[in-house]
Amino acid sequence: MMMIGLVPSFTVMHAQTTGDNGDAPWRAPSRAARVVNPIPPDLVSKEAGKANYEVACLVCHGTTGKGDGSAAAALERKPGNLADSSLWLQSDGELFWKIGNGSNPMPPFSDLFSDEQIWEIVNYVRTLAPEPEGGVPSFTQEVSASVPESEVVMPAVDEITASAGGGSEFISRAEYENLLKQFQSLQRQMGQIAKKAETEELELEESLDELDTQIQGVKKDADAVRSGSTKQLVAGYATTGFTDINGQDSSFSAGFNPLFHWKPSERLLLTGELEVGLQGSETELALDYAHLSYIANDYMTVGAGKFLTPFGTFTERFHPAWINKLPDAPLSAGHGGISPASSLGIQLRGGFAAGPSKFNWATYVSNGPKLNVGEGVALLAGDASGLGGGSGAADGHDDGDEAEGGEAVDDHNDDELAAASLRKAGLRRASVASASAEADAHGNAELGALDFENYDNFGENKAFGGRVGFLPLPQVELGYSFFFARVDASGTSMDQLNAYLHAVDLSYVRDSERLKGIIDIRLQWNWSAVEDATYFTDDGSVSFENSRQGGYAQMAYRPSKIDSIYLRNCEIVGRWDTLELPSGLPGGIDQERWTVGLNYWFGPSTVAKVAYQFGDQEAADGDKTSIDGVLLQAAMGF
Repeated sequence: MMMIGLVPSFTVMHAQTTGDNGDAPWRAPSRAARVVNPIPPDLVSKEAGKANYEVACLVCHGTTGKGDGSAAAALERKPGNLADSSLWLQSDGELFWKIGNGSNPMPPFSDLFSDEQIWEIVNYVRTLAPEPEGGVPSFTQEVSASVPESEVVMPAVDEITASAGGGSEFISRAEYENLLKQFQSLQRQMGQIAKKAETEELELEESLDELDTQIQGVKKDADAVRSGSTKQLVAGYATTGFTDINGQDSSFSAGFNPLFHWKPSERLLLTGELEVGLQGSETELALDYAHLSYIANDYMTVGAGKFLTPFGTFTERFHPAWINKLPDAPLSAGHGGISPASSLGIQLRGGFAAGPSKFNWATYVSNGPKLNVGEGVALLAGDASGLGGGSGAADGHDDGDEAEGGEAVDDHNDDELAAASLRKAGLRRASVASASAEADAHGNAELGALDFENYDNFGENKAFGGRVGFLPLPQVELGYSFFFARVDASGTSMDQLNAYLHAVDLSYVRDSERLKGIIDIRLQWNWSAVEDATYFTDDGSVSFENSRQGGYAQMAYRPSKIDSIYLRNCEIVGRWDTLELPSGLPGGIDQERWTVGLNYWFGPSTVAKVAYQFGDQEAADGDKTSIDGVLLQAAMGF
């Protein structure tokens, strides 16, 4: 009988709610049950808790807490019924833990509310549920081990006597002390059990957290290598066209340029473009560019490989057929022009804001260009390699001829003497000279011109360049580009020559309500200067000031805001371009052209173009030839 009276003093009452859908009970850690509510449940705290409940809880749990809020129907798990009297079987600490940590679909509110605000919500939630018939359980001594032995209060002897039979039965002092010792021993055992259980629970929670972290890491690693998980894209464009220019054979053309993009990580990007075209009866395959970029930070990207040269804007941004608004490229920027199209090396680029304005920049180091020195160098180098290094061999005579006082040498003109002098100076690079003698893949065989497609890096040529763009307004960009290279000059009177290139560009694009459409203006002007030298060719020595310049101005208008669907898909384009070669250059031809075109856009990247081109070609002797003809092209980007 006495033990029946003692047990309620250290029995732990603990109940949890169970979802209506049969899910396992949602249990708070035992340590949470022992946390005492520091906020008294007065009217002020309950009103404050009600205000926060209506902000965060009412939409799911409803006004009365029965789980019938406006959002409850859309949830897979029905919200708990806060109006059930079983809520009183949970301590304030348990309710505080559940509100703070949440359980899907209930979010954790510890990030939204302070601890004090959560306690106030607990006080208000208590008002939603009626008290159980048996009374509200007390959680002040949920685990007796939490109360020090010195604070344990045993019932008085007369209380024990009363519990034993209302005073009709008595126990001795010895029996009382024995029961007290048993009680204290049992209390210590329960304390040890509770402490061990709490330690094991903490260790289990830590192990589960660590295991969850490991699982997430393994899942992330598996996703990273899973087929199709990295970001890959195949894009590109295709073209077909027809050209009929006065003085040239009319011809059809076709091309296909696939672009490959692979993003193995958030900071790495691999990009490449292949150019598949027709040349005579053969199909040619070329690598336009292929480079790897690494995003170092918000202001700089590092790239390496073959990249479109940031010189001006046409080649890097507008050369694809579906972006270029005319069927051909400007004279100064196209194949055989005076600006570099692609480079093999490394580059840095980025951008930054300066108030309302913006800047972009790029700089690079690459293989330098080759110098076109004419076909005579190949013959000269071949003679030198076949006859040896002696002065007689260099002159094309044996030692006996030279021993006759140089009479044989006198029979030759000054050009041959200059060639012989060059041989004596040590011209022995037949392979280099032969490579220089070849015209580039696009027909640029002009003496003194730069061939920028130097991928073998012969002669240790290197180039350094860059571009800076300034955007005072979002619609306007001004740019300046530079390019410097030390060029191998075998086959001339120099061993090395310096080449300097500059360019300025302007872009203006505006979607105008007044003009009912988009106006697009582009300008670019290039200068090219190579140090002067004497070139030795089959036709003799040639000297000239090796400066070239050229550029283009283009304007396009598309009435995209007018009502007619056919007219707003049309675009009118006009371009003027020119290329001026050095005066005194044998076979040099200056060109000036005007091109007007009409484009029709079938989609954002599908266009049909028709253009009429006219202008003049002026040879070095002043002879002029008119240029006029029709160009047709269809292009599609994908």
